[in-house]
Amino acid sequence: MNVRRLLHGCVWIAGFLFVLDRIAKWLVITHIAQPIPLTPFFYLDYAINRGISCGLFYFTDTVGFVVVSSIIAALLSAIMVWTWRVYQRGGLIIGQLLIISGGLSNLCDRVLFGGVVDYLGLHWGEWCFPLFNIADVAIDVGVVILIVQNMAKK
Repeated sequence: MNVRRLLHGCVWIAGFLFVLDRIAKWLVITHIAQPIPLTPFFYLDYAINRGISCGLFYFTDTVGFVVVSSIIAALLSAIMVWTWRVYQRGGLIIGQLLIISGGLSNLCDRVLFGGVVDYLGLHWGEWCFPLFNIADVAIDVGVVILIVQNMAKK
């Protein structure tokens, strides 16, 4: 398979996920007032996560918000530079592109809303997983891809 064609496909997928997440977040913000069950274990809801992952390090003050947002922006910048270098050496970069796509969408939320818009929920009986979004899934899948690629090298 042509590597350049594969790269273009990866960029399109990452771009599509970014746009899909932005549209989903807009729809949730404008149309969800209460949880909407979709299946016995999956529902839509709306929350602003002012923390990092699963609400950890929840910040209500401006200093905490600026520090966290700055660290995230710096990490995304470093991942972009790393991705470019891997691409120049002919490496696969789908994992990095997914992380960048999800990270940029969540960073947009931090700038626009002061936190990340989460809207997907999973539960089983009384147990509920913290809300998440498409960008979070893209980041998680990207990390798994990088782990698998790294394990395959050894």
